[in-house]
Amino acid sequence: MSNNHHLLMITGNHSMFRADSGPGIVIPTVKRSDFPKDFVFGAATSAYQDDVDLMKKLGLDSYRFSIAWTRILPGGRICKGICKEGIKYYNDLIDILLTAAMELVAHQG
Repeated sequence: MSNNHHLLMITGNHSMFRADSGPGIVIPTVKRSDFPKDFVFGAATSAYQDDVDLMKKLGLDSYRFSIAWTRILPGGRICKGICKEGIKYYNDLIDILLTAAMELVAHQG
């Protein structure tokens, strides 16, 4: 197993690239100002409940998430029933992202 790590971390007005994979690695300095003003910094995670605050602290602007239709329509069709818990999950997710002023980027999963 390799212990090589690469990390692009955006923190506020600047970021840092850390490469722990040996000698001869070029470590560029990347700043938010290196990107166009309308560039959207974002992330996707598997557990939004703990990650939204962290993403805001990192200076990210958007959150990408998948809509799992099986969570909303477990039978595959509206006529087979809608899962209220699935609707609540996405409502809660959207509410916390809007409260954090994050741009929502939803796609079908």
